[in-house]
Formats: sequence, C-alpha cells, structure tokens
Amino acid sequence: MSRNKTRDFWEAAWANERRSPRTSYAMHLIRDENVTGKDVLEIGCGDLYSSWCAAEAAKRYVGIDIASSPLGLVRRDYPKHLLVEADAITLPFRDRSFDAVISIHTFTLLGRGIANALEEVRRVLRGDGSLMFNVTHTDIVAYYNPGSGLAGIRGEPDYGTFFPPTWGNCGVITYDDTGIRRQVEEAGFDVKYTDLFTDYEYSILGIPLYEQRPKGEGKTDDIKAEIFVSALKR
Repeated sequence: MSRNKTRDFWEAAWANERRSPRTSYAMHLIRDENVTGKDVLEIGCGDLYSSWCAAEAAKRYVGIDIASSPLGLVRRDYPKHLLVEADAITLPFRDRSFDAVISIHTFTLLGRGIANALEEVRRVLRGDGSLMFNVTHTDIVAYYNPGSGLAGIRGEPDYGTFFPPTWGNCGVITYDDTGIRRQVEEAGFDVKYTDLFTDYEYSILGIPLYEQRPKGEGKTDDIKAEIFVSALKR
C-alpha cells in the first residue's frame, strides 16, 4: 500500500477512534531506565494511549504518526511534546538525535518496510541508544484467521511471515522469536531480551482476549500473541 493510501486509511480509522491515553500493557514493558531523563522518539505514537508514561518520563519526547488526527489530540492533552506527521521509513531527523526509540503496534504494520524502519532507527540513535518495540506473533494470526489470507503467505515462517495488502489494511508481517531476533541483529542491533506474551497474559495486562472469542473447543490461554523486543544499537 502506498504512503498516501496508508495515511488515508489511518485518518479514516482515527475519525472513529477516540481513546483516552491512560492505560495499556505497553507501560509495563517499557522500562523506566530506558526512557527516564532521555531524548525519546516514538514511531506511530497515535494519541499516546500506549506510551503516555514513557512520554512523561522522558527529558524530551518526540512522537511521529502517519496520520494527523491523533496528533491533534496529543497537542491538546500534552502541549509540551513535539509531534510530527511522518512515516517510519523516512524519519525527518538528523543522525544521532535520540537516546531511545520506542514503537508500539506499528512495526508489524510496516510489512517488509520493517527493514527500512530499522535502518532509520539505527541512523537516528546515538551510540549506546536503545530500541523497544513489539510485533505480532505468527501463531496468533494463524490461529484466529485459518484460511483467511494464509494462502497468501510469503516468506519464511521462521523468519517473517508476510501477509499481502489484501489481508487487512496493509502488508502485515509477523514473527516468531527467532525470526525477529534475526531481523533486528541484521539491522545492526544487539538484542537485550525478547518477552513473549500469550493471549491470556495480554488479558491480565489490560488487553482483552481477541476479544474473548473461543475458536471451536480450543483454548486461547497458551496462544502466542506478541513479542516485545529490547535492543541496543551496535
């Protein structure tokens, strides 16, 4: 999907989305020491629903989003933060501008553009800068969408499973733990840790099971849902 079409999709989505930026499992995953007193960039910030704690802890917080609608909400609620309309694969910042980059529920939606996004993140991070983001696990897509889009899978399942733009709003890429580690390391980062979250763990962190819908007689408790990655620029 082109940048303009992606932007139009998210503008339309935000027209019907008005959440209060108060609670999200992400605030439990972004560790204080990685953002407190630092220059922080968030890619795909939306209305700060997932990251308002990190934004408040940062010395300087900059958020970008491809859609302008959520940025208007943030400017109203958090006037001290800098918000920029931009996309993840062409960051409008100088080299070595930030101590940390965070991104919640965005990299998965970049499709194969995740490689370009990682290159850009590495460029804007300082020498010992950190990157924290999450991606959707391949298992949950296969579990909740059997036969729907799976025939269009492209790529190696142990590296990245690519769903073409006909599946959802854009090219979606999902990973297992080995795959996302390989992708991040090839981009010039050292992975500090990856946290794997199941559907059940999501529910107790404040995100509903999808959305509590059982599939046949199967249980969702142990279905892998998301991988949260913490890495350092090499």
